Amino acid sequence: MNSPHSPITPLAILVAHPSADLYGSDRMMLESVRAFQERGHHVTVTLPSTGPLTKELQQMGVTVIISKTLVLRKDILNIHTLPRILANIPLDAIRGIKLISKTKPYAIYVNTLTVPAWVVLGRLLRKPVVVHVHEAESFLPKGIKALLTAPLLLATSIVSNSNYSTDVFCSSFPRLRQKVTLIYNAVQNPKPVLPARKDLNGFIRLLYVGRLSERKGIDIAIAALAVARDAGVDASLDVVGEVVDGDEQFKDALLRQAAGLGITAHIRFHGFDADVWPYLGQTDAAIVPSRQVESFGNTLVEALLAGRPVIVSDSSGLREAASGYGSPILVEPGDSQKAGAAIVELFKSWPTRRRYAMADAPLSAEKHDPAIYRKHIAVVVEGLTVRSFHKTRS
Repeated sequence: MNSPHSPITPLAILVAHPSADLYGSDRMMLESVRAFQERGHHVTVTLPSTGPLTKELQQMGVTVIISKTLVLRKDILNIHTLPRILANIPLDAIRGIKLISKTKPYAIYVNTLTVPAWVVLGRLLRKPVVVHVHEAESFLPKGIKALLTAPLLLATSIVSNSNYSTDVFCSSFPRLRQKVTLIYNAVQNPKPVLPARKDLNGFIRLLYVGRLSERKGIDIAIAALAVARDAGVDASLDVVGEVVDGDEQFKDALLRQAAGLGITAHIRFHGFDADVWPYLGQTDAAIVPSRQVESFGNTLVEALLAGRPVIVSDSSGLREAASGYGSPILVEPGDSQKAGAAIVELFKSWPTRRRYAMADAPLSAEKHDPAIYRKHIAVVVEGLTVRSFHKTRS
């Protein structure tokens, strides 16, 4: 009898993803696609639009099909846009059914909860569906959280990126827990790991990586920098990331904030860059100041892999991602005074924190090894597709 680890024949897998960016969940989708390709499966990816992710997929030889679908973002709660979005659902559903009928997948892999239509359509067409959950919206009202989680009831299997994420969606429907496989995010390991400076020589360089948004707390990082400088620490901040299209006013507000604090000369905005390792190689420490909950913390892991201490919000999946390491300094979310104090503490205890960070690097490399991630993702999906394969041939 063939095992799920060695399917009889290459399988067709449809991957549905909500964006064409290259942030956390986007990168995890790329690793999942690599997992399927390594096992010889044929992968088709459907996106609602084109972007940097499209090129990455095409370079991997993946068929990319643009198919508009409902993506659960903030704008669907806007009373002015909601009617238009709801009116498009029937047409989106027809497109989705045609795409599934055309690609004839044995299984559908839905990356994130924000594209629920693919779960519904997949099960309607009697396809096994795996949903990879990257969200942990614990702050939402109970009813809305249950509504967003409800599509998981239809999923054949669920992959969760953290125990925290699992606890959040299972709080709405406890029976979902029996479907869950925990697979921590894969993060590429820089080779070689460039050690941080032994001697700070009187100044410290900090790095923020991620979207520029209130939720991610970039404004907290800027305010913390001012606090540390006011305390006599010569600190600077590099920012790698960009705002969501249409939110350019937030970027302007950050520039005004820095100017108002008198620290414009000590902050450099680099924009979005998919390759964060050169920035990590030139920094002393990272800051992950998320104001709201996070399902996990890819940027935290990247800093750990680079052997850099991290100042990180003590909450949700970030706390879980930082667990077991010696170098992270956990601070209360949204508190720039405490984040600034953490910068001062890091500066004063640099030799110890640096030593901890170098010890953390190989531990995080083992925990987030992409090869292990790909193996586990393949096992989950092949376990479903092989059963489907035998069922359709019986």
